[in-house]
Amino acid sequence: MILPTLKKLSGFVRHPRWRWTLARATAWPQYHRALSGGFHLVLMVRTADDYPGLGESDASISVVSLPGLVYGGLSAFFFDCRRYLRLLDRACSFTVIGADVMDGAYNWKASVNRSYAAVAAAKRGVASRVLGFSWNRRPNPHAREALARAGHAGVELYARDPQSFARLQSDGVTGVFLAADTVFLLSGSEPVKDEALVGDIAAADRMVLVNASAMLHRCDVDYERTGHLLRDILDRGFTVLLTPHVSRPAGDDIATCQRLADRVSHPRLIVIRQLLTPTQIRFLAEQAEFVFTGRMHLAVLALASGTPVIAVDSQDKVTGLGEMFGGGCVVVQRGASLQATVLEAIADFDGRADELAGLVCARLGEVRERAKLNFSGFSDE
Repeated sequence: MILPTLKKLSGFVRHPRWRWTLARATAWPQYHRALSGGFHLVLMVRTADDYPGLGESDASISVVSLPGLVYGGLSAFFFDCRRYLRLLDRACSFTVIGADVMDGAYNWKASVNRSYAAVAAAKRGVASRVLGFSWNRRPNPHAREALARAGHAGVELYARDPQSFARLQSDGVTGVFLAADTVFLLSGSEPVKDEALVGDIAAADRMVLVNASAMLHRCDVDYERTGHLLRDILDRGFTVLLTPHVSRPAGDDIATCQRLADRVSHPRLIVIRQLLTPTQIRFLAEQAEFVFTGRMHLAVLALASGTPVIAVDSQDKVTGLGEMFGGGCVVVQRGASLQATVLEAIADFDGRADELAGLVCARLGEVRERAKLNFSGFSDE
């Protein structure tokens, strides 16, 4: 998401199926309003229906579709670039929601365009920043150069974990601050609306929330490995809530969860067959003794709820999160030893719910203060 502020303007968003970006899109206006009342927030998105309901009940928020600014071809880019520059003429701040899309791991051209959009704002005298983002150990060289130019132009860059911060410094990027993910500022939780599911959760003595990431399930061996892990958790007496977190053509967690459920038939294995909102995910995480996930997105929502996490690091971006929470967040590297390492972590977590939750909560206050740094100075802009 890119965000300008119309005296005040602020925004840029990716895809509606990404629950993670939705969490940030929800947290951002919520916190921004508290800091900068009386100003207007503009969310610049790919399509107007990317985030249904966002801004509909708040006259201080507008949604503007600029599909070509980040992802478009040459003609679409120039068309939307002109529209973007006209918005900047009325803006006093501009923000990119960085997340995991700045280092070029997914789409280096889009990463470059985000950085250059921030550069354009800074060169026009508009206060510009990139909110809490990760930085890969081996970023795309074009994305690295573009971000370095952004930092040199005066764009404020907020790394969301200590490891990303150190890597950015090592890559010679200036203007970098150590912060935390903005989702740690998302408040509130919302019960799921499925009455049968609510009943199953209420009946569970002990529950574990498990995300089956499509990124980690590419062949039968992957499904066999996860099936073994699910059986181990079930054999320990837990109810397992199998939860999707992302659904898109290139990686559908919903289909992955269903395929796993077909392999592991058990009365205490409950499958959620739809994407939930970030606040609903938080509600489920609050009921769980711990969370096992292949999506960093869900790990952050769980930790923000005070729930311990076992997370699989598939893109070299989760270790920094684990560093922030110590023993309350165990990060497992993808590879041949993944199954054995996760089994060891599950055994360690079993029966230590209160102790591990205490470790998470002991770090949570400091992490939330770091997350607030993303918005430092907004009240003065």
